[in-house]
Amino acid sequence: MKIDFLLDIGEGETNEDNLLVKDNLFGVFDGLTSLNKYKDQNGKTGGQIASQLVKRIFEKNIDKDFKFILHKAQESLNQGMINRNIDISSKTNRLSSSIAVVKLKNGNAEYIQVGDSPIIFIFKNGSFKIVMSNKNTDKESLLLWKKLSGRGIKSWSEDKEILNNLIKVRQMANVTFGSFNGEEEVFKFILHDKLNLDNVTNILLLTDGLFLPQEDPNKGEVFDTLVKFYLVNGLTKLKDYVRNLEESDSKCIKYPRFKKHDDIAAISVDFK
Repeated sequence: MKIDFLLDIGEGETNEDNLLVKDNLFGVFDGLTSLNKYKDQNGKTGGQIASQLVKRIFEKNIDKDFKFILHKAQESLNQGMINRNIDISSKTNRLSSSIAVVKLKNGNAEYIQVGDSPIIFIFKNGSFKIVMSNKNTDKESLLLWKKLSGRGIKSWSEDKEILNNLIKVRQMANVTFGSFNGEEEVFKFILHDKLNLDNVTNILLLTDGLFLPQEDPNKGEVFDTLVKFYLVNGLTKLKDYVRNLEESDSKCIKYPRFKKHDDIAAISVDFK
């Protein structure tokens, strides 16, 4: 079994993504800052705080079952926000993190996932299984940005319609999609199961910074090319390929997105 992993900062000052590789436990966590762009007194962003906190709970409780760990992380995240005087009565203020974690044991992969950080199981016949609870939640905002950028608008962050749409989406967290933001309702969206490893050749865990840029937001995430590229070239070259595509569209117009480069956390497990 060969393990590979990488962390790569996006265009921000800090990487809000985290990864965990410990014994038979593997996980990636994508932190999401509140829309008020919270930072603590040490300059840590809300997304960084959330992903680090959730990672630590998994790390400290490696021998516990996943449901126990999730409840512990939920409790700790809520307390962390309260300790920082964050008004958690509004979803838009809450800090959150995606969770994609796999535990290998007795020939099985037990997984738990919520958010838009997928777990990809690749099989001997070349097919693959995607475990991801959230899909294309930013579609409407990205379609709007594509339309506005075509009119010559330089920055989506200065457009009230897009900002209002992002607020609307955030308010639907744990109503129509899952967000690990301390709310109890997230448990309706948790994906938790086991998969026998007999026919599995590779497992990929990644945050959305490693998604291939798409020209049409309607298509959402497309993983066929990503999986094929990874199998031939590996994790690092996949990251380089994504970054080069993004660099070729630095204004985020051809491939509509909110940042030129997003943070990346990724782990690959190769059983071959």
